[in-house]
Amino acid sequence: MPRSTPEARPQIVRMFQAPAWEGPCFRPLYGAEYDERIPRPPQRLELEAFDYSASWVMTLAGEALYRDGEHRHRLTPGTVLAYEKPSPGVLVHPPAGGRWHHLWIAVTGEPALGIHRHVARTYGRIHQLPVRGETVRAARRLIRLAAINDVRAALEWSALTHDWLNAWWREAEQHAPRAVAALRESDEAQRIALATGSLKRMAHRLGYS
Repeated sequence: MPRSTPEARPQIVRMFQAPAWEGPCFRPLYGAEYDERIPRPPQRLELEAFDYSASWVMTLAGEALYRDGEHRHRLTPGTVLAYEKPSPGVLVHPPAGGRWHHLWIAVTGEPALGIHRHVARTYGRIHQLPVRGETVRAARRLIRLAAINDVRAALEWSALTHDWLNAWWREAEQHAPRAVAALRESDEAQRIALATGSLKRMAHRLGYS
């Protein structure tokens, strides 16, 4: 008899978060590896303003769709999407009947945000990296340690986050062309404008002024 195939489930892992953070602030806020095969509602990034952080999302297999105004971007294997909160755009994952296997890490703390912001501005919020490269290995190491509840001191998590961010920076310099300055400035202005507008819309939806 043919074997029945178990229903695929998203793999969700929350990053370790130190209760008291002292010293260097290359801080992982949360992270996960997802292998999604069931469509879910579009994710409006402009409404995600509950914390001051930046996210890094890399597609390993399958694809998702990112809409930014009139522009549409397919997030295919090797595509990196980097954004700060709040951010313009809608993330559709995965398309109906498809699959999206991706890594996702968010960071907070000014040193970590500084590196994230620099790479995104220099090489664009959407760029390509090797799926089997150094950045993916470093990201998976962070998530793997969190998955086994490996309790470590804040300084150790800071060092691991620093290593991953610098791996991304090195590979972006090697593989991703530099972004156009005009697009970088336009995106930053749009993000700042959204900071006020999205909070107003969120408050309205919750019944507050």
